[in-house]
Amino acid sequence: MSQLALAWLLAQDDDIVPIPGTRSVARVAENVAAASLVLTADDLAQIARILPDSGFGARFPAGRVPVWE
Repeated sequence: MSQLALAWLLAQDDDIVPIPGTRSVARVAENVAAASLVLTADDLAQIARILPDSGFGARFPAGRVPVWE
């Protein structure tokens, strides 16, 4: 899933550069491999159909969303 998410980000625009975090060398290799995953226009359309808001679920639980001042 993380490779797909990174590949999707890379497919969005040339000025988007994902910076994934990791705690292991194996995960670094997986993250780098995402750059070789090519998503077709049909792939991107299907992802947009499944996740029209570009994501699923909330990052923060209700009532815990930080307020940046």
